[in-house]
Amino acid sequence: MAVSGAFYWLTVAPQFTLADGGVTIEGAHFTDPAVVRSAIGLPEGVTPNLFRLRTQDMRAALETLPPVLSAEVSATLPDRLGIVLHERTPIFVWRTAAGSWLVDVSGVLFAQPGPGGDPAEAALPVISDKRTNQPVIRAGARLDALDLEAARVLGALSPDQVGSRAHSLALSVDDSNGWVLAADTGWQAIFGHFSPVLHTTADIPQQVQCLRSLLVDREDQIAIITLAVGPGRCGTYDPLASPSPGPGNPGGSGRSPVPGRTSGAGKTPDPGRTPAPSHSPAP
Repeated sequence: MAVSGAFYWLTVAPQFTLADGGVTIEGAHFTDPAVVRSAIGLPEGVTPNLFRLRTQDMRAALETLPPVLSAEVSATLPDRLGIVLHERTPIFVWRTAAGSWLVDVSGVLFAQPGPGGDPAEAALPVISDKRTNQPVIRAGARLDALDLEAARVLGALSPDQVGSRAHSLALSVDDSNGWVLAADTGWQAIFGHFSPVLHTTADIPQQVQCLRSLLVDREDQIAIITLAVGPGRCGTYDPLASPSPGPGNPGGSGRSPVPGRTSGAGKTPDPGRTPAPSHSPAP
Protein backbone atom coordinates (compact mmCIF):
# COMPACT_ATOMS: atom_id res chain seq x y z
CA MET A 1 0.00 0.00 0.00
CA ALA A 2 2.85 2.35 0.83
CA VAL A 3 4.56 1.69 -2.53
CA SER A 4 1.30 2.15 -4.43
CA GLY A 5 0.62 5.36 -2.59
CA ALA A 6 4.12 6.66 -3.33
CA PHE A 7 3.81 5.86 -7.01
CA TYR A 8 0.44 7.56 -7.22
CA TRP A 9 1.91 10.64 -5.55
CA LEU A 10 4.74 10.73 -8.14
CA THR A 11 2.27 10.70 -11.02
CA VAL A 12 0.27 13.63 -9.69
CA ALA A 13 2.91 15.69 -7.91
CA PRO A 14 3.12 19.17 -9.51
CA GLN A 15 6.91 19.31 -9.23
CA PHE A 16 7.15 16.50 -11.83
CA THR A 17 4.95 18.27 -14.37
CA LEU A 18 6.69 18.97 -17.68
CA ALA A 19 7.88 22.54 -17.60
CA ASP A 20 6.69 25.07 -20.12
CA GLY A 21 9.56 25.07 -22.62
CA GLY A 22 10.94 21.91 -21.01
CA VAL A 23 11.10 19.96 -24.31
CA THR A 24 14.44 20.14 -26.15
CA ILE A 25 14.74 18.85 -29.72
CA GLU A 26 18.15 18.24 -31.30
CA GLY A 27 19.00 17.20 -34.86
CA ALA A 28 15.76 18.43 -36.43
CA HIS A 29 17.17 19.87 -39.65
CA PHE A 30 14.50 18.53 -42.02
CA THR A 31 11.75 17.93 -39.46
CA ASP A 32 9.54 20.75 -38.18
CA PRO A 33 9.59 20.85 -34.35
CA ALA A 34 5.80 21.20 -34.40
CA VAL A 35 5.61 17.94 -36.34
CA VAL A 36 7.90 16.32 -33.77
CA ARG A 37 5.69 17.39 -30.88
CA SER A 38 2.55 16.34 -32.69
CA ALA A 39 4.01 12.90 -33.39
CA ILE A 40 4.71 12.27 -29.70
CA GLY A 41 1.38 13.72 -28.59
CA LEU A 42 2.81 16.80 -26.89
CA PRO A 43 1.72 19.89 -28.83
CA GLU A 44 2.69 23.28 -27.44
CA GLY A 45 0.94 24.02 -24.13
CA VAL A 46 0.54 20.37 -23.08
CA THR A 47 2.47 19.71 -19.85
CA PRO A 48 1.82 16.21 -18.47
CA ASN A 49 3.48 14.56 -15.52
CA LEU A 50 6.83 13.03 -16.55
CA PHE A 51 5.98 9.70 -14.90
CA ARG A 52 2.99 9.35 -17.27
CA LEU A 53 5.08 9.68 -20.43
CA ARG A 54 5.82 6.53 -22.46
CA THR A 55 9.18 7.41 -24.00
CA GLN A 56 9.51 4.15 -25.97
CA ASP A 57 6.20 4.79 -27.72
CA MET A 58 7.36 8.34 -28.47
CA ARG A 59 10.58 7.03 -30.01
CA ALA A 60 8.66 4.59 -32.21
CA ALA A 61 6.32 7.37 -33.36
CA LEU A 62 9.22 9.64 -34.29
CA GLU A 63 10.86 6.91 -36.36
CA THR A 64 7.79 6.79 -38.62
CA LEU A 65 8.51 10.35 -39.82
CA PRO A 66 10.08 10.24 -43.34
CA PRO A 67 13.21 12.30 -42.51
CA VAL A 68 14.00 10.36 -39.31
CA LEU A 69 16.23 7.28 -39.33
CA SER A 70 16.27 6.86 -35.55
CA ALA A 71 15.39 8.83 -32.44
CA GLU A 72 16.16 9.00 -28.73
CA VAL A 73 13.68 10.22 -26.11
CA SER A 74 14.61 10.66 -22.45
CA ALA A 75 12.83 12.16 -19.46
CA THR A 76 14.97 14.03 -16.93
CA LEU A 77 13.59 14.75 -13.48
CA PRO A 78 12.05 16.87 -12.35
CA ASP A 79 10.48 18.48 -15.46
CA ARG A 80 12.50 18.01 -18.71
CA LEU A 81 12.11 15.90 -21.85
CA GLY A 82 14.98 15.52 -24.33
CA ILE A 83 14.58 14.42 -27.97
CA VAL A 84 17.48 13.65 -30.31
CA LEU A 85 16.76 12.93 -33.99
CA HIS A 86 19.14 11.17 -36.35
CA GLU A 87 17.92 12.25 -39.78
CA ARG A 88 18.57 10.98 -43.28
CA THR A 89 21.42 12.54 -45.27
CA PRO A 90 20.51 13.72 -48.79
CA ILE A 91 22.77 12.68 -51.66
CA PHE A 92 20.87 14.31 -54.54
CA VAL A 93 17.70 16.23 -55.43
CA TRP A 94 14.99 14.49 -57.48
CA ARG A 95 13.09 17.11 -59.49
CA THR A 96 9.70 16.50 -61.12
CA ALA A 97 7.05 18.74 -62.63
CA ALA A 98 5.22 18.58 -59.28
CA GLY A 99 8.19 19.57 -57.12
CA SER A 100 11.63 18.61 -55.84
CA TRP A 101 12.63 16.11 -53.16
CA LEU A 102 15.77 15.29 -51.19
CA VAL A 103 16.80 11.64 -51.59
CA ASP A 104 18.99 9.59 -49.28
CA VAL A 105 21.33 6.69 -50.09
CA SER A 106 18.52 4.13 -49.82
CA GLY A 107 16.32 6.02 -52.31
CA VAL A 108 13.82 7.47 -49.84
CA LEU A 109 12.38 10.85 -50.86
CA PHE A 110 12.11 12.29 -47.38
CA ALA A 111 11.83 16.09 -47.54
CA GLN A 112 11.60 19.00 -49.93
CA PRO A 113 14.57 21.38 -50.23
CA GLY A 114 14.35 24.32 -47.88
CA PRO A 115 13.36 27.73 -49.24
CA GLY A 116 16.37 29.38 -47.61
CA GLY A 117 18.93 28.09 -50.09
CA ASP A 118 21.01 25.94 -47.73
CA PRO A 119 24.56 25.85 -49.20
CA ALA A 120 24.82 22.11 -48.50
CA GLU A 121 21.58 21.45 -50.40
CA ALA A 122 22.58 23.79 -53.22
CA ALA A 123 25.72 21.69 -53.80
CA LEU A 124 23.75 18.47 -54.33
CA PRO A 125 23.35 17.01 -57.84
CA VAL A 126 19.90 17.64 -59.32
CA ILE A 127 18.24 14.91 -61.41
CA SER A 128 15.28 16.03 -63.53
CA ASP A 129 12.61 13.40 -64.11
CA LYS A 130 10.82 14.51 -67.30
CA ARG A 131 8.91 11.29 -67.87
CA THR A 132 5.14 11.36 -68.25
CA ASN A 133 2.62 9.34 -66.27
CA GLN A 134 4.80 9.20 -63.18
CA PRO A 135 3.00 8.53 -59.88
CA VAL A 136 2.49 11.42 -57.48
CA ILE A 137 5.42 11.50 -55.07
CA ARG A 138 4.79 11.86 -51.37
CA ALA A 139 7.21 12.10 -48.46
CA GLY A 140 8.47 8.64 -47.61
CA ALA A 141 8.21 7.26 -51.15
CA ARG A 142 11.14 5.27 -52.49
CA LEU A 143 12.76 5.49 -55.92
CA ASP A 144 12.86 2.48 -58.21
CA ALA A 145 16.12 0.56 -57.71
CA LEU A 146 17.28 1.17 -61.30
CA ASP A 147 16.52 4.89 -61.07
CA LEU A 148 18.39 5.11 -57.78
CA GLU A 149 21.50 3.37 -59.10
CA ALA A 150 21.57 5.38 -62.34
CA ALA A 151 21.07 8.64 -60.43
CA ARG A 152 23.80 7.80 -57.91
CA VAL A 153 26.41 6.87 -60.53
CA LEU A 154 25.63 9.37 -63.29
CA GLY A 155 24.76 12.19 -60.90
CA ALA A 156 28.19 11.92 -59.28
CA LEU A 157 30.06 12.47 -62.56
CA SER A 158 32.07 15.67 -62.92
CA PRO A 159 33.25 17.27 -66.19
CA ASP A 160 36.82 16.12 -65.46
CA GLN A 161 35.71 12.51 -65.15
CA VAL A 162 34.26 12.50 -68.67
CA GLY A 163 37.14 14.49 -70.16
CA SER A 164 35.12 17.66 -70.69
CA ARG A 165 36.04 21.33 -70.39
CA ALA A 166 32.49 22.15 -69.29
CA HIS A 167 31.87 23.88 -65.96
CA SER A 168 28.84 21.79 -65.03
CA LEU A 169 26.79 18.77 -66.09
CA ALA A 170 23.01 18.31 -65.84
CA LEU A 171 21.36 14.90 -65.58
CA SER A 172 17.81 14.07 -66.67
CA VAL A 173 15.66 11.12 -67.66
CA ASP A 174 12.83 11.23 -70.22
CA ASP A 175 10.55 8.91 -72.15
CA SER A 176 12.36 9.18 -75.50
CA ASN A 177 16.06 8.91 -74.70
CA GLY A 178 16.18 7.58 -71.16
CA TRP A 179 19.11 8.97 -69.16
CA VAL A 180 20.78 12.05 -70.66
CA LEU A 181 23.86 13.94 -69.45
CA ALA A 182 24.11 17.51 -70.76
CA ALA A 183 27.07 19.89 -70.53
CA ASP A 184 26.79 23.66 -70.23
CA THR A 185 29.00 23.84 -73.34
CA GLY A 186 26.17 22.42 -75.45
CA TRP A 187 26.67 18.68 -75.99
CA GLN A 188 24.36 15.94 -74.74
CA ALA A 189 25.24 12.30 -74.06
CA ILE A 190 22.43 9.73 -74.28
CA PHE A 191 22.94 6.74 -71.96
CA GLY A 192 19.56 5.22 -72.80
CA HIS A 193 16.97 3.27 -70.82
CA PHE A 194 18.31 0.88 -68.20
CA SER A 195 16.69 -2.47 -67.47
CA PRO A 196 17.38 -5.35 -65.07
CA VAL A 197 18.66 -7.62 -67.88
CA LEU A 198 19.49 -6.12 -71.29
CA HIS A 199 21.05 -2.75 -70.56
CA THR A 200 21.89 -2.66 -66.87
CA THR A 201 23.54 0.03 -64.78
CA ALA A 202 26.67 -2.15 -64.82
CA ASP A 203 27.19 -0.82 -68.36
CA ILE A 204 27.66 2.74 -67.13
CA PRO A 205 31.46 2.59 -66.55
CA GLN A 206 31.96 1.38 -70.13
CA GLN A 207 29.68 4.13 -71.41
CA VAL A 208 31.60 6.75 -69.43
CA GLN A 209 34.87 5.47 -70.92
CA CYS A 210 33.31 5.70 -74.36
CA LEU A 211 32.15 9.24 -73.66
CA ARG A 212 35.68 10.28 -72.72
CA SER A 213 37.07 8.84 -75.94
CA LEU A 214 34.46 10.70 -77.99
CA LEU A 215 35.14 14.04 -76.31
CA VAL A 216 38.91 13.94 -76.73
CA ASP A 217 40.00 16.61 -79.24
CA ARG A 218 36.47 17.03 -80.62
CA GLU A 219 34.28 18.34 -77.77
CA ASP A 220 33.64 21.63 -79.59
CA GLN A 221 32.37 19.72 -82.63
CA ILE A 222 29.80 17.51 -80.91
CA ALA A 223 26.08 18.11 -80.50
CA ILE A 224 24.55 14.77 -79.45
CA ILE A 225 26.36 11.61 -78.38
CA THR A 226 24.60 8.24 -78.44
CA LEU A 227 26.47 5.74 -76.30
CA ALA A 228 26.30 2.08 -77.33
CA VAL A 229 27.33 -1.00 -75.37
CA GLY A 230 28.63 -4.24 -76.79
CA PRO A 231 31.66 -5.98 -78.30
CA GLY A 232 33.33 -3.66 -80.77
CA ARG A 233 30.79 -0.93 -80.10
CA CYS A 234 31.25 2.38 -78.34
CA GLY A 235 28.95 5.07 -79.65
CA THR A 236 28.28 7.65 -82.30
CA TYR A 237 27.88 11.38 -82.31
CA ASP A 238 26.10 14.00 -84.38
CA PRO A 239 28.40 16.93 -85.12
CA LEU A 240 27.35 20.50 -84.59
CA ALA A 241 25.79 22.13 -87.63
CA SER A 242 28.22 24.35 -89.53
CA PRO A 243 27.90 28.05 -88.64
CA SER A 244 26.41 30.38 -91.20
CA PRO A 245 28.41 33.45 -92.26
CA GLY A 246 26.42 36.60 -92.74
CA PRO A 247 25.55 39.96 -91.22
CA GLY A 248 26.58 40.03 -87.60
CA ASN A 249 28.43 36.74 -87.99
CA PRO A 250 31.64 37.51 -89.90
CA GLY A 251 33.75 34.52 -90.71
CA GLY A 252 30.97 32.16 -89.77
CA SER A 253 31.65 32.15 -86.00
CA GLY A 254 28.90 30.96 -83.72
CA ARG A 255 26.63 27.96 -83.92
CA SER A 256 23.76 28.93 -86.24
CA PRO A 257 23.13 26.09 -88.71
CA VAL A 258 23.60 26.61 -92.43
CA PRO A 259 20.14 27.07 -94.01
CA GLY A 260 18.97 23.80 -95.52
CA ARG A 261 21.74 21.78 -93.91
CA THR A 262 21.53 19.60 -90.85
CA SER A 263 23.61 16.86 -89.30
CA GLY A 264 22.83 13.56 -87.67
CA ALA A 265 21.11 10.35 -88.58
CA GLY A 266 17.61 10.50 -90.00
CA LYS A 267 17.84 14.12 -91.19
CA THR A 268 17.55 15.36 -94.75
CA PRO A 269 20.70 16.90 -96.31
CA ASP A 270 20.90 19.49 -99.05
CA PRO A 271 20.06 18.21 -102.53
CA GLY A 272 23.25 17.08 -104.19
CA ARG A 273 25.23 17.13 -100.96
CA THR A 274 26.50 13.95 -99.41
CA PRO A 275 25.77 14.06 -95.67
CA ALA A 276 28.63 13.66 -93.24
CA PRO A 277 28.31 10.30 -91.50
CA SER A 278 28.16 9.95 -87.75
CA HIS A 279 31.55 9.02 -86.33
CA SER A 280 32.25 5.78 -84.52
CA PRO A 281 35.56 5.79 -82.63
CA ALA A 282 37.22 2.61 -81.58
CA PRO A 283 36.05 1.25 -78.24
